[in-house]
Amino acid sequence: MNSGYGGSGSGNEETSNSRRGRKPTHQHSIQQIQQLEAFFKECPKPDENQRVQLSRELALQPNQIKSWFQNKRTQMKARRERADNGTLRSENERMRCENLAMKEALSNIICATCVASHLDVEARQRNLLKLRMENALLKEEVKACPKKSVGEESVYLTQEREGPGEMKAHARERNPGVREAH
Repeated sequence: MNSGYGGSGSGNEETSNSRRGRKPTHQHSIQQIQQLEAFFKECPKPDENQRVQLSRELALQPNQIKSWFQNKRTQMKARRERADNGTLRSENERMRCENLAMKEALSNIICATCVASHLDVEARQRNLLKLRMENALLKEEVKACPKKSVGEESVYLTQEREGPGEMKAHARERNPGVREAH
């Protein structure tokens, strides 16, 4: 039986060579691979003379040596790219998490003053009362401005020098409806 490959026609040849139309593969021996690996470490891209010398030493064809080195360089490049991709992926994940944390922090910004006044409601109420009293005094001063003489000092400034107790007493006299916080 002639299979068209120039063989004797036995059925074993046809089944053993399952890759029709391709040359049979040749696996290098462990010793050949070790020598090729050692040479690759020294020179990953040998010139023509080096390939011919290696082919003599290893009993291989120069084109086999050339193909082995080309395949080895391709494998090394793929390994480097996989390692780089892994590094870049982890860096990307780290930066993505950092970005999400920053966005979360920005969406939950609370100023220190707001937090402090929120925690101390009584202090906030005292400050509010103080501001209302100061506002009432300033309004009275504005109303009385045309009546004052040029050298006269404002009531608010005088009371501020006298102390907070005097200012509260003055505010009670002028605004009997405003209550004081205790």
